Amino acid sequence: MSDKENNINTKHRVPFDREYATSYRSEVKWLAGHGIRYEFVKEINTISIYKYKKNSALYFALGEFYKSLESRNVKDLEEKN
Repeated sequence: MSDKENNINTKHRVPFDREYATSYRSEVKWLAGHGIRYEFVKEINTISIYKYKKNSALYFALGEFYKSLESRNVKDLEEKN
């Protein structure tokens, strides 16, 4: 079955990125500390973009990273009040 038969607009398809990308150095350090290494680095306008293979271990580590950030932000807010 073709795209036209499925009523899919082929002009507006977004390419699927096979890698997770970040330029956030704290995230890169966290992932390295949890045994997840980047596949390669791209330099775009003098900014390093770290690319990771997408897998469940990566997403689990990212979830833990952002949970830890959230708890640190809550503690910072509590200390300020």
